[in-house]
Amino acid sequence: MCKVLKVSSSSYYYWLHHPVSLREQKEQELVGGTNKGGVSAEQVPLREPQDQF
Repeated sequence: MCKVLKVSSSSYYYWLHHPVSLREQKEQELVGGTNKGGVSAEQVPLREPQDQF
């Protein structure tokens, strides 16, 4: 998958295992993503991997 996306595997795993930023959460809410209202910085969820091809 990294070859298809043209990213290094280390960059992918860094992105996968680091918390979603508050800015990204707010953007997801604006575009109809899940609403995590009232989440503190300590409770920021990790990203969930999408279904692989």
